Amino acid sequence: MNTIPFSLEQKMHQVIIEKLSLKDFENWLYQEDDLESVNPDLYLELISLDYSHESSLKAFQLSCC
Repeated sequence: MNTIPFSLEQKMHQVIIEKLSLKDFENWLYQEDDLESVNPDLYLELISLDYSHESSLKAFQLSCC
């Protein structure tokens, strides 16, 4: 079973409540080396999102919830 690391869960929550920008989340995501090994499917889904568009927040929220 794949788990979601607490640090990722916290960052995702911060984005959803708009306390962290998508750009900052994206930067953090690429710096976290262990995320891919903990939950490869979720990691792939998250790095596949295009964080540069206005609709990205909605897509992010849908992928997380």
